[in-house]
Amino acid sequence: MNKILHLAITSALLSAGLANAADDGFVFGNNDLGDEVGVLVPSGHAFVRDKSGTVTDLGTLGGSGSRAYDINNHGQIVGESDTSRPGYTQHHATLWEDGKIIDLKTLGGHNSYATMIHDSGQIIGYSLVTGGGYYHATLWNGASAPIDLGTLNRPGTSIANDINIHGQVVGYADPNILAQEYHAVIWDGTKITDIGLLFEGRFMESQAGDINDNGYVVGYSSIDPNIVPSNSHGFLWHKDMGIIDQTSLLDPELIAQGWVVITGGVIDNNNLISTIAYNTNTHKEMNIQLQVPVSPVPEPTTWAMLLAGLGLLGFVGRKSKLLNA
Repeated sequence: MNKILHLAITSALLSAGLANAADDGFVFGNNDLGDEVGVLVPSGHAFVRDKSGTVTDLGTLGGSGSRAYDINNHGQIVGESDTSRPGYTQHHATLWEDGKIIDLKTLGGHNSYATMIHDSGQIIGYSLVTGGGYYHATLWNGASAPIDLGTLNRPGTSIANDINIHGQVVGYADPNILAQEYHAVIWDGTKITDIGLLFEGRFMESQAGDINDNGYVVGYSSIDPNIVPSNSHGFLWHKDMGIIDQTSLLDPELIAQGWVVITGGVIDNNNLISTIAYNTNTHKEMNIQLQVPVSPVPEPTTWAMLLAGLGLLGFVGRKSKLLNA
């Protein structure tokens, strides 16, 4: 689900390889039933393709283009659409359901984007606030008015990346008005908690990309390259244990061989993390799975190397789907 800086910049997703090419466009998301959503080429309209292969143009809010980013198992689709406002283009978060297109509005600014919809019908994304200049993480309960999830400081930016069955949302936010780096955060209702960093220091940042229904959060955190020869490590967080380095979940022998976990990956409801490991000696990458220990105190756990040569994971699409950069 989602490592997203700005899904609005669709071209950045395409150039970064975080969208899958299709015969008729680009796929940004899918559900467990085999339905896919994305943007058609060359029309630039959002589309859904069902498991039979039938493609439906989802249309727009009156403007020239639209993009669909996610679909849940009930067939509800979210994304963004250009509006018909004359003079300049506005992008509004959009919900498609039961053959209808619904403008989810904004937090007062010109633009908003819906990036994920849970099977519960709750929607997350981000919106420009009144006055512009800052995006705030945003929650929609279905087609209801947008809810500002807030930031760590005002003014400031926050982005939502994932939501679980309990309505807990994770993403990232400015830790203070002068900071140029983000901190991973979790919202429980509108209460925001700074998850923090694995390594404190200048220019260090973290982002939370995924949360399961048990409240475990995964993401990545910058690591000082003068101390550790990799740019970031995956982290695991829970309110009962705080933040830990996913590398600590590896067998000590593997750590001694130079293996580190460099992305947050995704975590399922069995507390199994799918992520990427990197060997600082051989410079090889491999897709791995890590089992979260039952005890809040991390202990070495069994893990499996699955496939070599993968790139970094993105938090785009369904949480069960790993997309390679």
